[in-house]
Amino acid sequence: MLPPGALLTGVGLGPPLAAEQAAYVRATSRARAEWPLVEVVARLVVAGDQLQTARITIGGVANLPLRLGAVEALLVGKPAKPETLAAAAAVAADGAKPLAGTAYKLDLLRGAVLDALERALAQPPPRPHRRPRPRPDRKDSPMQLCRHLRWKGHSHDAAELAEFQLTFARNQVPYSCLHTCQPWGPDDELAAPEACNDSRPCYKPSPLVDLRLS
Repeated sequence: MLPPGALLTGVGLGPPLAAEQAAYVRATSRARAEWPLVEVVARLVVAGDQLQTARITIGGVANLPLRLGAVEALLVGKPAKPETLAAAAAVAADGAKPLAGTAYKLDLLRGAVLDALERALAQPPPRPHRRPRPRPDRKDSPMQLCRHLRWKGHSHDAAELAEFQLTFARNQVPYSCLHTCQPWGPDDELAAPEACNDSRPCYKPSPLVDLRLS
């Protein structure tokens, strides 16, 4: 809990676990809803045919997100099979004390947890990436960004240089490649300004190249 007068100014999230498979599920009362009735994040790591790590967090059922320790305990060390997931999801609502008007969420929670577990297990583990090739030293020349590189606020080819520069300067999230919609390019190498250069066959220079390396 924050002490009186304290102000939360930011939240830092660590990187995914090695070989992590994850899924997010939200249950709503209509197709478009701002707040979910129940939401679940499932993070799994599978080693061989065993569930090595499980992190299950739920929201929409209390005044803060909750970790489901009992569900996690029934997953870790068990075979990565449908019956394991079903047995773990069945205890997701154990110990809950719903209000008179929210008892329906118990079954909804169990179903959402099972759905998230199944989706996470079906996800392929993230691909390992080779180290990016170094960009040649161009401190005295324009920065040749690849036109396939995307980041927050830049989902399409910018028409104006000022817009392009502003979104690039403000970006604080991972980059992605337009070819793959992932943090790697079609050659399985990292998608990032320092990695996407003319040494890669997929590279195409952006029409707006008047950016200087800082």
